[in-house]
Amino acid sequence: MGQRLRLGEIYNKVCSALGWQPRRLIMETLKELDNAVRSSDGKAVLVRAPTGYGKSTISLTLYVAIKQFGRTDLGFRVIHVLPMRSIGDKMEIDMRGRIEALIDRGFDKLSPNDLGLQHMGSPGSPYLARRFVITTGDTLISSLYKVPPVEIRKIFLYNISHYEIPRGFIYSSVVVFDEFHLYPRPYLWSASDSEQGDKALTSMLAAVKAILDSGSPVVIATATLPKPVLDALNSVQGLRGRIVEIPGSSDNPVSRDVRVYLESVRDRDTMIAVIAEKALELSSKGSVLVVLNTVESAARVYSNIKDLLKAQGSVDSVDLMLIHGRIVERDRKSIVEKLSRVSANNQPVGRILVSTQVLEAGVDVSFNYLLTEIAPPESIIQRLGRVARYGGYGEAYIYIIAGASDPVPIYPAEILEEVVKELGAIAKSSGGALSHRDVEGLLRIYDRIENPNIIMRDYGRALDAIDRSMDISSIDVKGVLEKICSFLRDSDLVRLLPAELDEVASCLERGLSDRSLSDISIPAERSILGRLCTGKRIIGIYTDSGKCIKIDAGKDLEDMVGKICGSNCPSIEMMKTHKYVSEPVSGLIVKGYDKEKGLVL
Repeated sequence: MGQRLRLGEIYNKVCSALGWQPRRLIMETLKELDNAVRSSDGKAVLVRAPTGYGKSTISLTLYVAIKQFGRTDLGFRVIHVLPMRSIGDKMEIDMRGRIEALIDRGFDKLSPNDLGLQHMGSPGSPYLARRFVITTGDTLISSLYKVPPVEIRKIFLYNISHYEIPRGFIYSSVVVFDEFHLYPRPYLWSASDSEQGDKALTSMLAAVKAILDSGSPVVIATATLPKPVLDALNSVQGLRGRIVEIPGSSDNPVSRDVRVYLESVRDRDTMIAVIAEKALELSSKGSVLVVLNTVESAARVYSNIKDLLKAQGSVDSVDLMLIHGRIVERDRKSIVEKLSRVSANNQPVGRILVSTQVLEAGVDVSFNYLLTEIAPPESIIQRLGRVARYGGYGEAYIYIIAGASDPVPIYPAEILEEVVKELGAIAKSSGGALSHRDVEGLLRIYDRIENPNIIMRDYGRALDAIDRSMDISSIDVKGVLEKICSFLRDSDLVRLLPAELDEVASCLERGLSDRSLSDISIPAERSILGRLCTGKRIIGIYTDSGKCIKIDAGKDLEDMVGKICGSNCPSIEMMKTHKYVSEPVSGLIVKGYDKEKGLVL
């Protein structure tokens, strides 16, 4: 098995071993990647394939090629980059199972220990050194631009860092950027925001260019890609002519028939009540996925369904679950593992999963029914991809709040109005009946935007300088981070620990934890922190050494927490040595966590 094989041949072997049918777009992607590596022309391969197509098997094939068949011309490891932690959790479970299955079928050089999931709540490969790394865009970008998360406290405390170690591992890898369409902010396309550009997209394009310039191969995989993003890929200086797009339509053999229905409701309260009742009704016939745009709305739907079940005296008749980004890491992983244990095509009859956007992409689960509120085109398309994912019949209901009565629109009104208008036009032309194929055409909304300014060119040039200059160290980049907070986000993330959990309560009582509490933490953006600060829900701090200290322990501590709350970059403020504690603050202890519903504000 040591002979030099082409990637397509290796992919066929993987598919044969796992009982899969090879997919044409993946074969074409691997063929072009082979060509790019052989010619050393520094080109990235871009593949667009529908949800459920199996794009993540590209990374599995590359890992097998490197480890089993000695294809070190590709690199010494695979780094699979995802925009969201929740996608990584599910992928790590799936890939571990597939690696073990391949070992059982004679791929004797593979090992489950080669796999590492690295993000804020999972330190599986801190320096990105394992042979198959699954990580987030945040981690990759920080590591590439000289402030690796594993070293960041050293940088702020002692002005030292081994930042070239993870950079060396990145530059000796083949890097796969998955779900690339999720990096631009959904509100990027609004008229009020079009002049600002997008930090996340700019950072990711700069990373693609830097990795290509180093001679390492790059794959960009996505299900949906608005035309302005594709234009940006081909317009950035240093990337022009270096993107090879896989042509042609999908050969997806899965036959799906998803009927889509538009439902108008008066206001959000009505929508929540209607969705709860509809979910319960449909659960007697199949599995139901409910997707809301905010944690608070998802928690309310979950509570309404529970109340309906209690009123009926049938609490145990439905398997009801709730998942969102403000549930602690441990419990969120437990739900993902439960979803992963389903061997049939769809989740079982009677299962209702209420979710937010965390389930929009990269999570390989399928339901019979979808109930979702209106969202931007790419979100609607991704949510529909969770219905009848492996074939068959499904139904989707899209709920539209009439007029401007919605008090919590998290997406720009002009985009949602265009989506409603486009869906209405499609429904009118087709006699009222819509299919998932009709909805997949929603992306053309973005084609009507004239020359959107989505790249922050000065910021991109600064990243290029950080990467290329040996005179710029992590100490210099520290100064940049103190101003911009994060390479990808508009604000940075702060770790929260719920006081209601036994481990945190014990730590508060004893003053010290006997283990790391990272698996029961919640990453929260500054906007969430601000609401917690205003509501006086922060009651303590958790330090790097595992100490838990109550805020009421002294005025200095109150002042320090106030300083963190008032900072534009609270996570960076937490890393600095303060007057009261002689070490960085690792997290903030908060009250108001519900063990069923998570942290609801």
